[in-house]
Amino acid sequence: MLNIGKIKVVPGAQMPVELCREPDPVVYGYKDFRLAAPLVFCGEVENQGDLLKVQGRVTAQLLLVCDRCGQGFVLPRAADIEEYYSPRQPDIETLGEQEIHFFSGDTIDIFPELLAQLYLLLPMKILCHPNCQGLCQNCGRLLTESACTCQEDSIDPRWEKLQELSLKGNSE
Repeated sequence: MLNIGKIKVVPGAQMPVELCREPDPVVYGYKDFRLAAPLVFCGEVENQGDLLKVQGRVTAQLLLVCDRCGQGFVLPRAADIEEYYSPRQPDIETLGEQEIHFFSGDTIDIFPELLAQLYLLLPMKILCHPNCQGLCQNCGRLLTESACTCQEDSIDPRWEKLQELSLKGNSE
């Protein structure tokens, strides 16, 4: 939470912001990651008359689970933030392409927007490293750490009869 009581009534006022907190992403609706360490936000709040502009940089260590092997790992991420807040609802809820968030009182909760920016930085396929080979589908061994001795030629019994078919022109 940002305490903006000192600048919310003074147009043109600015306030530096440094936050180091560890909000729970699940509380804000993000179940795909956790924080391995507190996130850090450094920036400023500027009173622009009817709006408060919060801008700066958020950095975090995201705790993720690999899509291939299921192992947990830490992925560092950073994003630049520019958000607008208003104490009253204007007729238009956007400023160009920028959404306007509403607040009341002397505090602003910026963690939903910080976590949203971090969420947008997640890769489509979450991998602990690019050459992760995943798990053996038979024994569950982590293939990146050691080779598996399972028989790879096993065929689903529903498809065994297809082996008896031969392609036209095939000499077998």
